[in-house]
Order: sequence, then structure tokens, then C-alpha cells
Amino acid sequence: MNHQNTEVLVVGGSLVGLSTALFLARHGVKTVLVEPHTGSHPHPRAIGYTPRTLEVLATVGITLPDVPRSYRHSRARVESLAGKWHDSTERSEERRGGKE
Repeated sequence: MNHQNTEVLVVGGSLVGLSTALFLARHGVKTVLVEPHTGSHPHPRAIGYTPRTLEVLATVGITLPDVPRSYRHSRARVESLAGKWHDSTERSEERRGGKE
């Protein structure tokens, strides 16, 4: 069995777990992250990032490319991942009352 000493054990490599491990390590805290999946989760829950999240990630050197102004995403209502597609609606900044 492999034994390792650490100050913090982070369980789960989702956005929260990865961010926690990243920022703890950035502050010099010895951190180990464990994740049962060997790749991306088959059903990720994150649908986007707030401007504040992007600002915080930029403090550690992580930046994401700008989204083209013409990009629009939709929200779909489905029976299941492999089931019947009921409908979809556009989900844009304009529909949510924000600025484009």
C-alpha cells in the first residue's frame, strides 16, 4: 500500500475539489486530491463560469478563451440522456436580464 503524508486530503476532482486543491497548494499547503474517475465525468454538472470565478482563476494563471458574441446555448428538456427530446429554449444573457 502506498502511504503519503499530507496536510489536507481533498476527495473528488470536480470544479470544487480541483479549485480547493489548487488554491491550498498555491498557499503552500501540502495537498493530495483523490478522484475515482480516470477521465472526465460522463455527466458533468457545470454549465459555465461567473465573471468572478474567471477573475479568481486568473490569479493563479488560468484563463479561458473568450466566447464569440454570436454563441448561444440552449437548455433542453428531455426524458433521459438517451430518451425522448421534449423541447429546448435559448438561454442567453439577454433572456436572463444581463448585458451582452
